[in-house]
Amino acid sequence: MGGIDYYTRRTHEVLETNVLIDGNVLHGVLRRRVPRYFYASGPNQDYDLQMGSAIPALIRRAIEYPRRSPFQVMSTGEERRSYCFVKDVVDGIMRSVEKLEERETVGPFNLGTEESISIGELARVIVEVSGKNIPIEYDLHRRARIQQQALDCSLAARLLDGWRPTVPMRDGLKACYLDIETRLAASRSH
Repeated sequence: MGGIDYYTRRTHEVLETNVLIDGNVLHGVLRRRVPRYFYASGPNQDYDLQMGSAIPALIRRAIEYPRRSPFQVMSTGEERRSYCFVKDVVDGIMRSVEKLEERETVGPFNLGTEESISIGELARVIVEVSGKNIPIEYDLHRRARIQQQALDCSLAARLLDGWRPTVPMRDGLKACYLDIETRLAASRSH
């Protein structure tokens, strides 16, 4: 997958570039692009169990199982989300920056994936990636505020020359798992 450091470095480069381009005049015209990111995940996310998003929090729970038991999912697990790997988001951002040469405004458009996964299924895939036999429990006292989101990325595909996410969910989860496992091991050794 090209290495975790590449995506981290590239994300910072793109975010810095976006700030500069959005604040500058190119060819005498203010150029803007308006991407909306939805549930991007990838290396270097906060894996705090209270504040981190679902993917890094579930991965951390799997890594620390059985020491940190039970492996619990908030609510029923039926809630659906659309997760997109950071490499795909960076690729979409870069394409939108390139399109600024052709037009004053690119967007607004959604950057994400139209495929959704239930939180319960996401937890099962993370358990599979861990290689452990982990029973999943559901905390029905903690209800999710959003049950489902439907994302339409067809405008991004039209504006950005057919852009679509290319990193399969399992591959993105494996990269995230390896990253969090490495960072947790490093934090324990200090």
